[in-house]
Amino acid sequence: MAKKSDDSTCVLTLPLIIEKWQADKIDRRLEAGRQMYNALVGVMLKRYRKLQHTPEYQEIMQGIKDNSKNNKELWKRRDGLLKEWGFVLRAKAGLPSFESEIDPMRRHFTCIQSHVGHRIAASVCEAFKELLEGKGRKVHFKRKGELNSLEGKNNETNIRYADGVVQFNGLQLKVKLDSKNIYESEMLQKRVKYCRVLRQRIRGKNKYYIQLVLEGTAAVKRKKSDGSFSHMKGNGRVGLDIGTQTLAICSDKKVALIELADRVGNIEAEKRRLQRKIDRSRRSCNPENFAEDGQIRRGIKLEWNPSQHYKKAVDELRELQRKQAAIRKYQHYLLVNEIVSLGTEVYVEDMDFAALQRRAKKTEKNTKGRFKRKKRFGKSLANKAPSMLLTMLDNRLKAITGHAHNKVDKWEFKASQYDHLSKTYNKKSLSKRIHCLENGDVLQRDLYSAFLIMNASEDLKSPDSERCERTYTNFKVMHDNYIEMLAKSNIHTLSSMGINQITNGANVQ
Repeated sequence: MAKKSDDSTCVLTLPLIIEKWQADKIDRRLEAGRQMYNALVGVMLKRYRKLQHTPEYQEIMQGIKDNSKNNKELWKRRDGLLKEWGFVLRAKAGLPSFESEIDPMRRHFTCIQSHVGHRIAASVCEAFKELLEGKGRKVHFKRKGELNSLEGKNNETNIRYADGVVQFNGLQLKVKLDSKNIYESEMLQKRVKYCRVLRQRIRGKNKYYIQLVLEGTAAVKRKKSDGSFSHMKGNGRVGLDIGTQTLAICSDKKVALIELADRVGNIEAEKRRLQRKIDRSRRSCNPENFAEDGQIRRGIKLEWNPSQHYKKAVDELRELQRKQAAIRKYQHYLLVNEIVSLGTEVYVEDMDFAALQRRAKKTEKNTKGRFKRKKRFGKSLANKAPSMLLTMLDNRLKAITGHAHNKVDKWEFKASQYDHLSKTYNKKSLSKRIHCLENGDVLQRDLYSAFLIMNASEDLKSPDSERCERTYTNFKVMHDNYIEMLAKSNIHTLSSMGINQITNGANVQ
């Protein structure tokens, strides 16, 4: 669902104590919400296709395509035309609510109240906004069981929480509270902005939760024994050089080179096996839904009859993906605690992970004359989720200090190319994982980048030379000790870390 507002918010997720008949009612309401979502998507897609066939819209889009440079006026005309048809792109003007379109649909779904319906409309708006801004290719319909949450606009009507009980359109749902949990007690003292009923599939069974979207930043967890903070915070600067799979950390007390979420294994082979099993089961139970060439029949409404083996395989695939997500989130949580224990003044290069995820546009050949793959870092980013780590780090820093991490300008800073001794930039290829300074010191490339980022100047566009000279001796000692420890230990290291290049005495020109 879409966000309620731009104000700082935090979320507290609590389990619900419900009976079977209550679970059935929640499932029916989620299904009704899904059908309303799909109905609204169908209405708006039909309107959008009509707009695309108008001569004015086609003329504008052709002009934008032909004029790649001077097309500001054309974009303005396009936005104005979209606004006339009910599609508003600019954030200042607000998103189109589509509320007038979804309100008549609620007559057929009496279990969905007005505010909940408006939130469904807002999520459809977000999907169309991404389509119209070029961030998505199309707006998808939701399949059965894909809509797993419903939320309201406030804590006054529709879905309401008070004193351990959730009121959901006639349903009274008890919330499982832990009176000894200090974190939970502190969070419940905050004002509830709105509530979200959530369903999760865990080990083949549905579990139900209430998510309270609260005002302000999240509380800091404390120990039950004495009420002290569970995780200590450090003082001073911390530099992070984050990549698609690794994270280099540098502070005055410690350096580290870590593989992100190393316990998240490669599940692609198991996923493919389960997907093939699901496809075979679906084809054998529904042969009439497939054409002679094996493709799903189009143009008619199809009825699917899933077998028990199909349902079991789907649950296995969901459980596999859920476990991987849980492990990834837990390891990121531990890593955030480690970073904050070193210091709360954190500096990170401003990375565009969405750009790294996209396929390459140019068709190129390698040195052997073979075409290079256009795939880039999509799978690595999906498995390691570096962006999620930075989001979790920001949330922790805001709760402790009230501000997020400092974003270093990567285009101006160029941490991987800079030599603080000669004060020059030397561009190198990605395969070179070591950095040779002017005095002959050989350093691991990512750790040295983290060192430079830690010593960023006030404008965040270049390293502070005086600070680098003052802290370099300590960094060099920690760096050498850490690389020696990695080389002698049985700790698994990625080839991108370049440990072998350093220990073998490789050179960077």
